[in-house]
Amino acid sequence: MEFSPLAVMLLLISLIPVPHAQDRPQVVLSVSPQRWLTEGDSVTLSCEVTNSSKGWTFRWYTFVPFRLIGVIFWYRPVLLSDSSRESGDSYTISPAAFNHTGVYMCKAKRVERVYPTYDSNKELLWITGESPPVSLIINPNRTQHFSKDSLSLSCEDQSNSTGWRVIRYTHSERVLDCSEWGSVTGSTCKISFLSTSDTGVYWCESESGENSNPVN
Repeated sequence: MEFSPLAVMLLLISLIPVPHAQDRPQVVLSVSPQRWLTEGDSVTLSCEVTNSSKGWTFRWYTFVPFRLIGVIFWYRPVLLSDSSRESGDSYTISPAAFNHTGVYMCKAKRVERVYPTYDSNKELLWITGESPPVSLIINPNRTQHFSKDSLSLSCEDQSNSTGWRVIRYTHSERVLDCSEWGSVTGSTCKISFLSTSDTGVYWCESESGENSNPVN
């Protein structure tokens, strides 16, 4: 019995082992000493490939906004400017500044290969200080809010920066502009009906990359 070239090719493809999800290297990003920092502190991000031998290289990313349609912003990982070359398994920020507030991740790949790369989990760094360029004002201002309540968050400018917007990071591990989850009027964001999915960290961010103190 003869097989056509196409049949032989399909047979060979069917014999190629398909990696299972559990076989994929797991890249774990950790933060030391802590995620919530004061301006001037030092913090180190470390990346580890679990259950794997040595021979990995890492690159470090932070999430930055891109304008899509009108005022809607999409956040995507961008290589840190001082991480343009292959680097070791740690990345230190020192001294920490307001504009370091944000979400970070690393990508791992084998030294001898170009592809594939593997993404780590995401980690949010909060940087607070005494003189932020803008303040995030919450109204009503109370320590606890409940489901179905309404809430407004406003960026009160203390500098010459323009284009302040309210950003949040929740358990969904996504950085989102207010236009994705609330209603925007100028530098104020309103949530009409609070829910548990609104639990997260909020801060103000300007078009030039300045940040307020974050609020949890």
